[in-house]
Amino acid sequence: MTTESTPLSFCDIPMSHQNSAILSLTALLAISLALAGCDRERTVTPLTDREVAELTEDQPPIIVETRNTLTLEGIEDLYLGQDHDDAMDVLDDYCERIMTYDGGWRHSDAVFKGCIIDEGTHYKTIRAGFWPFRDDELSTLEIEDRVIDPDVLRARFTELSDELTEDLPRGGLLMMASPDYRLIANWDDGTDEPAHITIGFPPP
Repeated sequence: MTTESTPLSFCDIPMSHQNSAILSLTALLAISLALAGCDRERTVTPLTDREVAELTEDQPPIIVETRNTLTLEGIEDLYLGQDHDDAMDVLDDYCERIMTYDGGWRHSDAVFKGCIIDEGTHYKTIRAGFWPFRDDELSTLEIEDRVIDPDVLRARFTELSDELTEDLPRGGLLMMASPDYRLIANWDDGTDEPAHITIGFPPP
């Protein structure tokens, strides 16, 4: 395993460069955290139970419940709340080379570790975020792997949440939150290209 360390300031990433998967996932997380403190309305009309059932019928789970927490389909050995050392062992198995990015000046104590995996037909990007507000447990989990319908993803997060404190589908951007978890996803290359999905614990 080879580890590279590259400083990355969230606020210095130009919007024109966010179509780079390894950067845009982190940039989107910064946007989500920055908006978390806004006082304006953070929800739209919620999906009904019938709409959730119709949208998720015969669709992949995408977000998976495991060990009393959440993970993402395709990287189930990583999960929110995972001990740092255990998560690093899993990344070591997944990644030929682990890349490390710090949180820049805005989130100077956060560290993100992950890699880009050649799947033969496409590339999969994964990243685990370790944040001090969770005692450096795995606090955010990110993937860019396959085409995901925004409505299906919204329905999947809805069915896992007893209450939504944020529900904002906005074209190529989806931001959602419950009291326990946050979701942000974007389709900066269009909805017919792989989605960038991040789940995580809400900041204090």
